Amino acid sequence: MCSKYSVAYLGLWFSYANFDAPFQWGSTCVRALYSLKPNGKITVINSGNEDIKFYGRTIYRRPIRIEGEAFIVNRSEPAGLNVRFGGPDFDGGKANYLIMDTDYDNFSVVYSCSQLSIFRIELAWILTRQKGVRPANLDSIYQRLTGYGVNVTNFKLVDHSDC
Repeated sequence: MCSKYSVAYLGLWFSYANFDAPFQWGSTCVRALYSLKPNGKITVINSGNEDIKFYGRTIYRRPIRIEGEAFIVNRSEPAGLNVRFGGPDFDGGKANYLIMDTDYDNFSVVYSCSQLSIFRIELAWILTRQKGVRPANLDSIYQRLTGYGVNVTNFKLVDHSDC
Protein backbone atom coordinates (compact mmCIF):
# COMPACT_ATOMS: atom_id res chain seq x y z
CA MET A 1 0.00 0.00 0.00
CA CYS A 2 1.06 3.57 -0.57
CA SER A 3 2.01 6.11 2.04
CA LYS A 4 1.71 9.87 1.88
CA TYR A 5 5.37 9.93 0.82
CA SER A 6 4.94 7.57 -2.09
CA VAL A 7 1.95 9.57 -3.35
CA ALA A 8 4.17 12.69 -3.48
CA TYR A 9 6.69 10.63 -5.48
CA LEU A 10 4.17 9.73 -8.20
CA GLY A 11 4.31 11.29 -11.64
CA LEU A 12 6.94 11.69 -14.32
CA TRP A 13 10.69 11.48 -13.68
CA PHE A 14 13.52 11.77 -16.21
CA SER A 15 16.75 9.82 -15.88
CA TYR A 16 19.54 12.40 -15.64
CA ALA A 17 22.26 9.79 -15.10
CA ASN A 18 22.36 6.07 -14.43
CA PHE A 19 24.66 3.10 -14.13
CA ASP A 20 25.20 1.31 -17.40
CA ALA A 21 22.70 -1.55 -17.46
CA PRO A 22 22.26 -4.03 -20.34
CA PHE A 23 18.53 -3.29 -20.55
CA GLN A 24 19.29 0.41 -21.12
CA TRP A 25 22.27 0.22 -23.53
CA GLY A 26 21.80 2.71 -26.31
CA SER A 27 18.76 4.26 -24.62
CA THR A 28 18.01 7.96 -24.84
CA CYS A 29 15.18 10.09 -23.51
CA VAL A 30 14.77 7.67 -20.58
CA ARG A 31 11.88 8.45 -18.25
CA ALA A 32 9.75 6.74 -15.62
CA LEU A 33 6.09 7.32 -14.90
CA TYR A 34 4.72 6.22 -11.54
CA SER A 35 0.98 6.05 -10.92
CA LEU A 36 -1.21 4.67 -8.16
CA LYS A 37 -3.27 1.55 -8.81
CA PRO A 38 -6.64 0.94 -7.12
CA ASN A 39 -5.05 -1.85 -5.02
CA GLY A 40 -2.54 0.63 -3.52
CA LYS A 41 0.40 -0.65 -5.54
CA ILE A 42 2.29 1.50 -8.04
CA THR A 43 2.39 1.11 -11.81
CA VAL A 44 5.89 1.75 -13.15
CA ILE A 45 6.24 2.59 -16.84
CA ASN A 46 9.81 3.05 -18.04
CA SER A 47 10.18 4.36 -21.57
CA GLY A 48 12.56 6.04 -23.93
CA ASN A 49 14.23 5.44 -27.25
CA GLU A 50 16.66 2.77 -28.32
CA ASP A 51 19.16 4.43 -30.62
CA ILE A 52 21.83 2.98 -32.85
CA LYS A 53 24.42 5.58 -33.69
CA PHE A 54 27.09 5.65 -36.35
CA TYR A 55 29.79 8.31 -36.08
CA GLY A 56 27.64 10.23 -33.61
CA ARG A 57 24.52 10.27 -35.78
CA THR A 58 21.38 8.30 -35.01
CA ILE A 59 20.78 5.90 -37.88
CA TYR A 60 18.04 3.87 -36.23
CA ARG A 61 15.59 4.70 -33.45
CA ARG A 62 12.70 2.80 -31.96
CA PRO A 63 10.59 3.62 -28.94
CA ILE A 64 10.96 1.31 -25.95
CA ARG A 65 8.58 0.79 -23.06
CA ILE A 66 8.27 -1.65 -20.20
CA GLU A 67 5.56 -1.75 -17.57
CA GLY A 68 5.98 -3.12 -14.09
CA GLU A 69 4.63 -2.89 -10.60
CA ALA A 70 6.07 -1.67 -7.31
CA PHE A 71 4.96 -1.82 -3.73
CA ILE A 72 6.32 -0.63 -0.42
CA VAL A 73 7.60 -3.68 1.42
CA ASN A 74 7.50 -2.22 4.94
CA ARG A 75 5.27 0.79 5.66
CA SER A 76 7.67 1.97 8.36
CA GLU A 77 10.39 2.19 5.66
CA PRO A 78 8.58 3.68 2.63
CA ALA A 79 11.84 4.13 0.67
CA GLY A 80 12.23 0.36 0.22
CA LEU A 81 10.29 -0.93 -2.77
CA ASN A 82 9.88 -4.26 -4.46
CA VAL A 83 9.81 -3.50 -8.19
CA ARG A 84 9.10 -6.16 -10.80
CA PHE A 85 8.82 -6.11 -14.55
CA GLY A 86 7.50 -9.63 -14.96
CA GLY A 87 9.49 -12.80 -14.66
CA PRO A 88 10.44 -14.61 -11.47
CA ASP A 89 10.75 -12.80 -8.16
CA PHE A 90 14.40 -13.39 -7.32
CA ASP A 91 14.10 -11.16 -4.26
CA GLY A 92 11.30 -13.11 -2.57
CA GLY A 93 9.13 -10.02 -2.12
CA LYS A 94 11.91 -8.13 -0.34
CA ALA A 95 12.87 -4.56 -1.20
CA ASN A 96 15.04 -4.53 -4.31
CA TYR A 97 14.98 -0.78 -5.00
CA LEU A 98 15.80 1.91 -2.47
CA ILE A 99 14.94 5.56 -2.87
CA MET A 100 18.09 6.86 -1.20
CA ASP A 101 17.24 10.55 -1.40
CA THR A 102 14.55 12.77 -2.87
CA ASP A 103 12.92 16.14 -2.41
CA TYR A 104 9.89 14.91 -4.43
CA ASP A 105 9.92 18.04 -6.63
CA ASN A 106 13.34 18.18 -8.28
CA PHE A 107 15.50 15.09 -7.80
CA SER A 108 15.54 11.48 -6.67
CA VAL A 109 18.33 8.94 -6.20
CA VAL A 110 17.37 5.27 -6.68
CA TYR A 111 19.71 2.38 -5.89
CA SER A 112 19.45 -1.36 -6.37
CA CYS A 113 21.89 -4.10 -5.47
CA SER A 114 21.17 -7.80 -5.96
CA GLN A 115 23.28 -10.88 -5.51
CA LEU A 116 22.59 -13.65 -8.00
CA SER A 117 24.87 -16.55 -7.17
CA ILE A 118 28.38 -15.13 -7.57
CA PHE A 119 27.19 -12.07 -9.51
CA ARG A 120 26.57 -8.73 -7.82
CA ILE A 121 24.26 -6.49 -9.83
CA GLU A 122 24.43 -2.85 -8.79
CA LEU A 123 22.20 -0.25 -10.45
CA ALA A 124 21.54 3.41 -9.70
CA TRP A 125 19.65 6.30 -11.20
CA ILE A 126 19.58 10.03 -10.59
CA LEU A 127 16.14 11.24 -11.62
CA THR A 128 14.85 14.75 -12.17
CA ARG A 129 11.42 16.20 -12.84
CA GLN A 130 12.72 18.09 -15.91
CA LYS A 131 14.56 16.32 -18.72
CA GLY A 132 18.27 16.95 -18.98
CA VAL A 133 18.38 19.31 -16.01
CA ARG A 134 21.36 18.79 -13.68
CA PRO A 135 20.24 18.60 -10.05
CA ALA A 136 21.45 21.66 -8.15
CA ASN A 137 22.74 19.37 -5.40
CA LEU A 138 24.52 16.86 -7.68
CA ASP A 139 27.88 17.27 -5.94
CA SER A 140 26.35 16.52 -2.53
CA ILE A 141 24.46 13.54 -4.02
CA TYR A 142 27.77 12.12 -5.27
CA GLN A 143 29.43 12.77 -1.89
CA ARG A 144 26.67 10.96 0.02
CA LEU A 145 26.71 8.02 -2.38
CA THR A 146 30.49 7.78 -2.13
CA GLY A 147 30.11 7.74 1.66
CA TYR A 148 27.82 4.70 1.28
CA GLY A 149 30.47 2.95 -0.82
CA VAL A 150 28.78 3.53 -4.19
CA ASN A 151 31.21 4.12 -7.06
CA VAL A 152 29.80 7.29 -8.62
CA THR A 153 32.14 7.04 -11.61
CA ASN A 154 29.70 4.38 -12.87
CA PHE A 155 27.09 7.08 -13.61
CA LYS A 156 26.61 7.92 -17.29
CA LEU A 157 24.62 10.95 -18.41
CA VAL A 158 21.42 10.15 -20.29
CA ASP A 159 21.00 11.90 -23.63
CA HIS A 160 17.81 14.00 -23.78
CA SER A 161 18.93 16.29 -26.61
CA ASP A 162 16.64 14.80 -29.29
CA CYS A 163 13.50 13.87 -27.37
